[in-house]
Amino acid sequence: MLPISFVLIAAFGYLLLLFSIASRGERKTSHGPRPWRYTLALGVHCTTWAFYGTVTQAAQYGWWFAPTYLGGICIFLFAHQFQLNMLKLVKAQNLTSIADLIGSRYGKSPLLAASVALICLVALIPYISLQLRAVAASFAAITGLGPAVAPWFLDLAAAVGLAMIGFSILFGARRLSLAEQHPGLMDAVAFESVVKLAAFCIVGIFVTWQLFDGINDLIVKTAADETARSLFEPKENGVYIYLTHMLLGALAMFVLPRQFQVNFIENTDPEELKKARWAFPLYLFAINFFILPIAMAGMLLAPELRTQDTFLLALPLLADRPDISLIAFIGGLSTATSMVIMATLALSIMISNDVITPLWIRARRSGNLMSNLTPHVILLTRRLTMVVIIVLAYVYHKLTQGGLPLVSNGLIAMALLAQLAPAMFGGLLWIKANLTGALSGLFAGTLVWSVMLLLPSVNPAQALTDTAISDGVVVSLAVNVAIYVLVSWLTTQSTADQQQALRFTRPEHKADTVVDGQQVSWGRLRAVLSRFMDARDAAGLDRRLGLAVANIPDERLVHPALLIRLERELAGAIGSSASRLLISSLASPSTVAVDQVVDWASEASQLYRFNRELLQASVENIPQGISVIDKELRLVAWNRRYLEIFNYPEGLIRAGVAIEEILRFNARRGLFGSGESNIEREVQKRLEYLRTGSRYRYQRQQPSGQIIELQGNPMPDGGFVTTYTDITELVTIQTELKQINTELEQRVEERTQALSVAKQAAEQAHQSKSKFFAAAGHDLMQPFNAASLFCGMLLQRLKNDEARLALQIQQSLQNAEELLTMLLEMTKLESGNLQAHKKDIALWDILAPLDATFSMLARDKGLSFKMHPSQVVVHTDQKILQRILQNLLSNAIRYTQQGRIVCGIKRRAGNTIELQVWDTGKGIPAEKFNEIFMEFKQLDQQDHNPGLGLGLAIVDRMCKLLEIPISLRSTVNRGTCFSLTLPVVSWQSPALQRKRSYRDQSTWQLPDHTHVLLLDDAPDIRDALASLLRSWGAEVTACATITEALQHTQLPDLLFIDYHLADNETGTDAIIQLRTHWKTDIPAILSTADPDEHVREQVVEVGALFLPKPVKQAALKRLLKSIGLG
Repeated sequence: MLPISFVLIAAFGYLLLLFSIASRGERKTSHGPRPWRYTLALGVHCTTWAFYGTVTQAAQYGWWFAPTYLGGICIFLFAHQFQLNMLKLVKAQNLTSIADLIGSRYGKSPLLAASVALICLVALIPYISLQLRAVAASFAAITGLGPAVAPWFLDLAAAVGLAMIGFSILFGARRLSLAEQHPGLMDAVAFESVVKLAAFCIVGIFVTWQLFDGINDLIVKTAADETARSLFEPKENGVYIYLTHMLLGALAMFVLPRQFQVNFIENTDPEELKKARWAFPLYLFAINFFILPIAMAGMLLAPELRTQDTFLLALPLLADRPDISLIAFIGGLSTATSMVIMATLALSIMISNDVITPLWIRARRSGNLMSNLTPHVILLTRRLTMVVIIVLAYVYHKLTQGGLPLVSNGLIAMALLAQLAPAMFGGLLWIKANLTGALSGLFAGTLVWSVMLLLPSVNPAQALTDTAISDGVVVSLAVNVAIYVLVSWLTTQSTADQQQALRFTRPEHKADTVVDGQQVSWGRLRAVLSRFMDARDAAGLDRRLGLAVANIPDERLVHPALLIRLERELAGAIGSSASRLLISSLASPSTVAVDQVVDWASEASQLYRFNRELLQASVENIPQGISVIDKELRLVAWNRRYLEIFNYPEGLIRAGVAIEEILRFNARRGLFGSGESNIEREVQKRLEYLRTGSRYRYQRQQPSGQIIELQGNPMPDGGFVTTYTDITELVTIQTELKQINTELEQRVEERTQALSVAKQAAEQAHQSKSKFFAAAGHDLMQPFNAASLFCGMLLQRLKNDEARLALQIQQSLQNAEELLTMLLEMTKLESGNLQAHKKDIALWDILAPLDATFSMLARDKGLSFKMHPSQVVVHTDQKILQRILQNLLSNAIRYTQQGRIVCGIKRRAGNTIELQVWDTGKGIPAEKFNEIFMEFKQLDQQDHNPGLGLGLAIVDRMCKLLEIPISLRSTVNRGTCFSLTLPVVSWQSPALQRKRSYRDQSTWQLPDHTHVLLLDDAPDIRDALASLLRSWGAEVTACATITEALQHTQLPDLLFIDYHLADNETGTDAIIQLRTHWKTDIPAILSTADPDEHVREQVVEVGALFLPKPVKQAALKRLLKSIGLG
């Protein structure tokens, strides 16, 4: 459990962060499209029901994908065009809520709008209370302080409710505007969508990969567990329940007030909805991904809690992970607060605009309405409504604690809101639908919902199952639709109904009229408008109307068309129902005077001239030619560019001329081709296009050489609009580009062929060089190998001056061998033939052999050498790293005249180590640090050090190959330190336990009667190795060919074979044949100077040991010991 004070601080800190984000959003001046914010804000769909309830649902049914999410995804993917049309309608009609939409569609009915608002209130009060209940339950779950024992001042649900009241008032009812948009709230809700997604995914990852070994492990263990296995078993009516929930999820995208608010009201540009078409389904998929894995884990670890809403919180609590528990709690808090914010805002707008304000207007029609209905009064109404909504939700939460689970409560609320769908969709798609049908269907569906879902849910003696909920949803919607359609067919529409039906089902239809006899003066209307709009709103209104409202005389009456338009504008602030009632209350029935009709005609004429001049100016400045013909195929409009393109004679182009006359004129000019029969056919073809209203687009070359692109589009009411674009320059450029492209392709092809030839030659040269160095390396190493072996045996037999002479010969051979090895390694690095094969390796397995070798070299030079043991395990290539260290240690011994050499590790941050080589040599000046890594570069040529200056160049290349950073520190006359940074796999390894002494002993011998079969085609190598092995007490059979070896009958204890044999035979072939001959797996050592990595791979494949040439006695002894010989 977490400390109560800590959880409270975290919760209030999160709420303060929300306030700061919303405040910053309100201060922003940018009002352009913000598709990502809009998409994330749509995540308000995911409430505590989605955060906690879907996991409980998955634990019951085993659903991997929550059906309500899938329904929402289907809407965005497959009903996107309907959403765009609906968005366009909402913006055109200046609608403010779902109640406003439905009420406006059916004759702007205040009764229907109020009914919708009250239904939303009944549905959303329990829904908001669910969020408060989830907050209280999650707080109790992670602190252990249940609601029954918690003092009143630790009631987190009440604190969240108070915070949401302040939040909603501060950022949702700050000012009255003609556009009900709230950027601060949208920023906060978008941020909360990120928080809840991140929290849910963190819990899911923790459960899946910390408590278990991934999804596969969860599935296997769930299938094996007797209790958890029920997740995978089909449930009774499971498909039926799933489809019902999908239907509710799909309808929720339209009928949930908070979703409608974000989807359509807060939208600033259609591009936001277009982006959300794919982005929001991805969001729902992401937040859904871990639902079933968490449910499976819960069924395995805490099956007794599967019916509780805090099922998700139980897992981190059981695992004693307070950090994950707090993250899950904050995620649940974010789902609750975002829903409460947007639901309270949407509901307060509906109640204020569609219930309280219309009642206020009706009650005060006889009084001074103008002085009583002010923006302050409307804002106060909204604020009080917000307070009442959240207080009612809190009271409901207190009265129903311990009731139905979140999922069931959420489904019942959504089932009630789904009753709005028939009136909404029918009104948008069916022109015959009317107010009576909508009211009848709505009340019938609500009544069935009350009987089948509401009453059973409040009756503790009657359990409400998921099947019963699905039945209630289906039956109530079916009754709703049936009554709606039947009553609409049997009754007639009112005039207002018909007008609104046309506007909503056929948005292109223009039929703005007002009720006869209503006249409103500009003075009275302006007095009302000034109360509900500020200077910015007024400037925008003047711009949209194309006239200065403030300059029109007070006594002049408002034109009916303008009155409708202004009513829609005012609806953005107070709602359609209240706007209509307010305009009606301003009207006074009277007979229209003649001078008033003249004024109206003058206003209409001014508006017409303004719009016509605006249109004409726009058309004349378009670079394309334009011609417009009516449905009778007569020319009615054109622009100057159209005349310029076709160079018509004066008098031909005039208003009302038949388009056939123009076409025939063009045909006779040869624009359509030559020949009289061709003229008639081309004219008739074009007339047929125009009559049928077919779109067309094609290019035509004029006799003058001009190329014109013609694009024709039919108009809705008949007629055709055609644009003519001179694309001569464009086509010329395209032709030139094609020619240039052809030439470029030809040049590229020629260049490609040349490069291909050059590449083949380079590859052939590279292959030849590789083969040469491989052969040269092998052949050159053979005499070094023999000479080294003979020197080693001489050192064992000679004493005094002869021994010193033999030692000097051996040292010279080693120097020459080292030079050759460096040349070969540099060649492999340059050619790219050296590949890294990384694996986990105990570092001491690399350091121990170097300790044995360089301890002797340092002792011979009179230096102190210390190799610090280590148990660390690193991930690297053992051979390459060993070679890097060998070069660094060789340099350290070579350039240190006195003192010591130390090799060891130091721990560094980030689970890494530094492998360091220290010496007390003469040091390196700082300005020479980069120079020492150059090829063939030695800083001091006076010391006559043997070498080519390749050692550190090879180290640098190999470090880059292994991606190991190398660093250098040095002080002149004090010493140098090279550091390699390596990633650590683990800090414990068994390497030190198996540590052996790698120092050779002069008295070392092989076991008695050890028989070694030696196979090498080089006589000097064969003789030297045979002598060395015999000096160690072995019985040696030396052969030159495989055939010779197969003739011996005595079973050897060891095969010692060279790789490159006579007649193109290889040592791996020899090992296979000899083992087959003696029918036993004889231990084998294969030795070669060939640097090819494929040779080592073949050695591993046949199960032999690898020993590089020239053969070192110490290395050979170690191999013999590793196979139990000595």
